[in-house]
Amino acid sequence: MHPLPSESEDLESNRSYESDEPFPVEKVSHIKWADLMSSSHCGESLRESARDYAQRVWLMQMRSLLAETKESLDAAVAYERRLEENRSQQRPEVLMCCRREQEESEKTIENLRAKSFEKGSIEARWCSDWLAELNKMTPSSFIQYVTLLSTEDHQENLYMFMSSMSMELTWSQVQARLVKIEAVRQKLQQEELHLCEWKPVLDGDDFSILFHQPMDFGSKMDAQDFQECIRRVSNKKFPRSGCFGKLWGVFLQKLFRSDVSCYKSEFSITPLAQLFNCSNRDLALLLKVLADAGQDSLCFNTVCARAILAECHKRTARGHWVDIIIDFLYICMLIRMSMWLETGNDPEAWLLACFALLSVWIAASLFFKLFGGLILFCGSSAGLAVGFLKHLNLWSVTLTATEVFSAYVGWRFMVYACVGGGVEVNDAWVLFQKHPAFLSVLVLIRWTQVGFGLLQLPGIGRNIVPVFYAITRPASINFLFILFIIVMGSFHAYFVFPIKENTGKFDNIFNGFLKIFRLEVLGDFDLNELEGLSETLSANLSHGHLQGEVGEEVRSHIHRSLRLEFLVLSLLVTVVAMNVYIGLLGELYSKAVERKNRLYNHYLAASACRYLSRLVGFRWLCCGGRCSQRPTDKEPGLVWLAYRREFLLDSANPEEC
Repeated sequence: MHPLPSESEDLESNRSYESDEPFPVEKVSHIKWADLMSSSHCGESLRESARDYAQRVWLMQMRSLLAETKESLDAAVAYERRLEENRSQQRPEVLMCCRREQEESEKTIENLRAKSFEKGSIEARWCSDWLAELNKMTPSSFIQYVTLLSTEDHQENLYMFMSSMSMELTWSQVQARLVKIEAVRQKLQQEELHLCEWKPVLDGDDFSILFHQPMDFGSKMDAQDFQECIRRVSNKKFPRSGCFGKLWGVFLQKLFRSDVSCYKSEFSITPLAQLFNCSNRDLALLLKVLADAGQDSLCFNTVCARAILAECHKRTARGHWVDIIIDFLYICMLIRMSMWLETGNDPEAWLLACFALLSVWIAASLFFKLFGGLILFCGSSAGLAVGFLKHLNLWSVTLTATEVFSAYVGWRFMVYACVGGGVEVNDAWVLFQKHPAFLSVLVLIRWTQVGFGLLQLPGIGRNIVPVFYAITRPASINFLFILFIIVMGSFHAYFVFPIKENTGKFDNIFNGFLKIFRLEVLGDFDLNELEGLSETLSANLSHGHLQGEVGEEVRSHIHRSLRLEFLVLSLLVTVVAMNVYIGLLGELYSKAVERKNRLYNHYLAASACRYLSRLVGFRWLCCGGRCSQRPTDKEPGLVWLAYRREFLLDSANPEEC
């Protein structure tokens, strides 16, 4: 670990940032993206400053955990002393729990001292220092630190930085903090409620932003936050229902969550209150820089990154449901149009009009996504260039290409409707009658979009996203590329044989390629077909009966050579190469399953970025950006989070998680 830099060293590193403002700049629009991502002397100086800050905040968090654990230990010791003094009301099980908590606190303090090399006395102000430091963290600062640290190999400092943004609390620490809030304490006493760490699995998300608490325990909580605190942390989270309601809940529980009805929540607090009350544009950029850290990054195994993702989903939930409804209607219309195309009749005019309207919606949605994604980085010409480059990845390009094709088909559809000078909807149907392939590809694209939308469901997405990850790994792509070269070489070798049906028109040549493709990739072949021969049938019709026999196999002069080549190709490619690729995919998938939580969260982040970019682009153009702001009237404080630990961390590299 590097030594903590002094104030003079910080100022010296800040001077290397070629800007009117010191590093980090306070406004997102002033961020110098080219400096943050470059390998220049300025960029390296900024990365060194970010590394130093990450280590400083990490040490502050370690000390804060020490102070929090020491306070819990002192409280447990004092409680045990009171129990021993009042032996008449002493219960053995309570005393045992108290001593177990003391033992766990002592072990935690010992481990934290070993990690942070802290050997002195533990000071109570350490926790407040950490809270005050991070409460000043603005979206602009967070974006710059994450961007700089994500460019490093292995990203150890990024994971250290993200882990330092929140503090996990034990249940006793949660109770102690909540009881200090006067309004919460009174509510619990008046309604005979009690705090409860258990959470029903049918309650909703496996990661929740609970409420905002002012930094000062004496300050009055917002009414909505107070209600959320009572509903999420007390036994009020378990609604009272009749027998029928309970049976229905058990049915849903077994259908979607096996036999698990409740789980213990893990609770964390983060002082990054400004990140959750920022504008949609800043929030989209926060999530974008986290997603750009890569699928293998550990940042989405941290509470802070997952909380930012949860806030984005909260703001884009309506747009997500709108897209689900649009896709469902689109599929229904395509099914109806496919039926009319089979019968050769013209469909209803209202159906074609709805298709045109949905095509306009898809084109407008694509435009707002692209425009909103680009203006996230605006502020300078370099920023716009960086925004364009950041969107050039396989996932974004593929989805954009499918939506561009859908918009193109809709445009051609409306062009056909206006060919006659007026707007005749039935004339547009001529497009699909002349080019049924357009409708066929459109059907494939929309069903694929529906499939990607279903990956948003945790039960499906956590198991299927690792499959896509394994297929798109460089090892898999490179193997497929070499396999393609081998298939093309095999086809060239086969094309040399003078087989008449494989020469001449392009269709004949392509049919010859399909023979080799079926042989090597699918293991499907016909030796006579490969040789360009067909069996002959000799028959006579006599008294209504057909009598005949299949002729003997006809041999050409390439008979023996072609069969020898068949043996070599089927053995080396069909058997060896394809089975090696299957084994490679199996190994890649097993490794992907070990990190399925971070992969799934990264997929959710990439999807949420598109939805939020569309919202930003729409409001920027239609409302001048006035409607993209979030309320920021809450005073500095803590954001409480609850989550299911097994759905946040991964089995891979457990020592890091």
